[in-house]
Amino acid sequence: MTLSNLRALLVLCAATLCFSPIAQADLYTNGVLSLDWLVSSSDEIHHVKMEVDESNSLRPALIDVVKSVKSTPQWNHRIPNNILHAPQAGQEWLLFVRHELDRSPTVFRGINLSDPLAHYHSAAITSEGQPLKTRLEILTAIEILMRTSTPLDARCNRPAADELVGSESHDVIPEIKDPENPFATPRALDRHLGNVRIRIDCNEWDQAGSHGLDTWLNRMLVPVKPEHYEQLLKEAMVSGIEDIGHFSRPIETLVNFPGEKTEAVLSEIIDRHFTNGNFRTERPTQRAQQVLNYLHDDMLNRSLVGHWDIYGSSEIIAVRLHADQSFTATSYQRVKADDPKGAPLWQGKGRWIVRDIRLYLVRDHLIDEGQTRLATREIFYGKRVMELRDEEVVLDQGPYMVRR
Repeated sequence: MTLSNLRALLVLCAATLCFSPIAQADLYTNGVLSLDWLVSSSDEIHHVKMEVDESNSLRPALIDVVKSVKSTPQWNHRIPNNILHAPQAGQEWLLFVRHELDRSPTVFRGINLSDPLAHYHSAAITSEGQPLKTRLEILTAIEILMRTSTPLDARCNRPAADELVGSESHDVIPEIKDPENPFATPRALDRHLGNVRIRIDCNEWDQAGSHGLDTWLNRMLVPVKPEHYEQLLKEAMVSGIEDIGHFSRPIETLVNFPGEKTEAVLSEIIDRHFTNGNFRTERPTQRAQQVLNYLHDDMLNRSLVGHWDIYGSSEIIAVRLHADQSFTATSYQRVKADDPKGAPLWQGKGRWIVRDIRLYLVRDHLIDEGQTRLATREIFYGKRVMELRDEEVVLDQGPYMVRR
């Protein structure tokens, strides 16, 4: 072959590569919050129209209150930057609002009713991974969901739950603890209460010319349901060996299903690692142990609610543990081991909780003739619960608690 022929062949090949139609690979993958999750995890839903105010800024004008926790809601909610995707004047939107304990009512997500498919971030996508394409479909679906959905577990850390679709990592979520204050930090597994991350296959925004996004949606957060339980158990058993099931993080999702059957599966996952010495099951084993501890803590926190007498060497504390983790107490002098309560020593109130199967009971105020004053005392601080009986709690190295 001559040099000129070779050059011609190279030019022809280059032209073929440049102009032949070829399949385009996915540039991005992403996860989304399902419409079901948006409805169940919101406290308010507002139907608004975007208008331009006197300062030439875009503001929502209320059309209707679709959902509210108040009888007369007022529109004064904060909309953080970048929550709404490219809103325009004249468009109708649904704004989803939450009331977090440490924040004013805040919009956490919006759905564009005027252009539902403009972006997946502002779309209404069902738990089957199907985007709704019209305003009527969206409003009708929300009306049905509000009638049929169950209330979300109040302990769920909703902002942290939203983040579950932002990463495909299967690493153990670290339990961040403040040794100075066990009451301050939410548990890492609180984010899994009431929800589960599933795998979907939505290519609405992954087709040639489809809004120019080239994004395949492959994961979604949905409310967890009782009918998910058996499949979650099966997938939890093979998590770390096979990870191709419908659910992502099935072990962590088992926090929604306390009981003997769940604990048996978690224990089997833990035993399998130590028996086989299989490094592939190490992470599932850590997750299973976290969930097992979490469920045991929850059981103890529920079981300890009520009236108790705490027998110490020199005092008996009559305490009432409340479900909201507060307590009231009266301390009495203990003269002899077999004597009833003696003279009262103090009255007070404080906080209690069980974390990692350890009891924290901290008085923060004394009560004197109806007046309270700050007076901290660590009655128990990390006392391990050794045994829980119907009428008695045995703590590590004493003292012991008897139900009144």
